Amino acid sequence: MSIEPVWPVSSTRSLSRCCAALGGGGGSIRNPVWDDTQLLRTLRGNREAVARVARAFLDDHPQVTLRLRDAVRDGDRTRLQHLIHRLKGNAGILRAPAVRDAAEKLEQVAAGDDLAPAEQRLVVLEQCLAHLCEALGGFLASVEG
Repeated sequence: MSIEPVWPVSSTRSLSRCCAALGGGGGSIRNPVWDDTQLLRTLRGNREAVARVARAFLDDHPQVTLRLRDAVRDGDRTRLQHLIHRLKGNAGILRAPAVRDAAEKLEQVAAGDDLAPAEQRLVVLEQCLAHLCEALGGFLASVEG
């Protein structure tokens, strides 16, 4: 069975739908950065599919991060909550608990009355994203190298 490429992720096709199209579904989180073993199991051992999911995230997250910064700067709670939801979902697909937890903390700030802590929470989220991107890059190098 051949699956048509669905990358990079666009606003009309979410990472979760892409993962589902590749045979993905549920799973647990075990690694603090990302659980490539569980994602590989979820995608039925298809390392190329995991690589596509990783590439899609790496392609998508810089734009999401820039939009998050803009939303925090502008005090736009609605946009901030939408973008955090998207990032949390993508982190969940990758089994990336540190990013998911940092996004959740930023989401709590966005839902509260005071957005002042949002900038600090965003810095923590960006640090977690940097670690995740490094790990994803290492995985891609092992698959493609």
